[in-house]
Amino acid sequence: MVISAFWAVKWSAFLVNMLGGVVYVVAGFMITEMLVESLA
Repeated sequence: MVISAFWAVKWSAFLVNMLGGVVYVVAGFMITEMLVESLA
């Protein structure tokens, strides 16, 4: 989503795509950290 945000024509679409991409990255990082902690 972050990469596709740069193809957006309108600024509102850019911001929505960037926000969605950031949410996915943060959620993925949190899930990965939880997995690593639970395995230790």
